[in-house]
Amino acid sequence: MHALYGYFYLGLSKERLSTIYNKHINTISNWIQRFESDNDYQRRSTKQSGQLTAEQRQ
Repeated sequence: MHALYGYFYLGLSKERLSTIYNKHINTISNWIQRFESDNDYQRRSTKQSGQLTAEQRQ
């Protein structure tokens, strides 16, 4: 993720990153916090369920 690269390698502040990516500073902070705790930068996955049953699809 580009914001993490900017924070850790380029030394950009959270405020500057929030301006660059047009995100709230809390969002940037959450990304950084999640990366530091899990070493993960992927989006959270959610379970998707279909709205139609097998019978309805036929």
